[in-house]
Amino acid sequence: FCIFHFPFYIIPNNRTNGAINRNLKGGDTMTRILMERGDGWLRISMEGHAGFGAYGSDPVCGGLSALAYTGARMLEELDAEGKLAEPPLIRLEPGMALLAGSANAEGKEAISYLAKFLMGGFRLMEDSFPTAVSVQS
Repeated sequence: FCIFHFPFYIIPNNRTNGAINRNLKGGDTMTRILMERGDGWLRISMEGHAGFGAYGSDPVCGGLSALAYTGARMLEELDAEGKLAEPPLIRLEPGMALLAGSANAEGKEAISYLAKFLMGGFRLMEDSFPTAVSVQS
């Protein structure tokens, strides 16, 4: 997907232990998304390229990138509002994204809504482009 069309940044922490791709499976021309969530936390791994259109103008990549950047922005806002237990993990690179956040008591509902919103978008993309997007949860 087209993450490289946006500014690159990383906000690190110790939650991933380098395990970005541990459960992702699929072909080389597919974006694979793994979304894990629980009581007050979420973790999203995205990897690959959709291969649905020309490199740099792939509409599937554009849609997935928009969702990834929306998730990143919302995690930043929740952190700024003091609703996260620790700073979020946000890593966006060409063909790869990792987002993770853990809410404090005040932010649990917001994290739950964010997870539902993002999962709805990812599932819509998967339903619309099943050969280009795979979502696991």
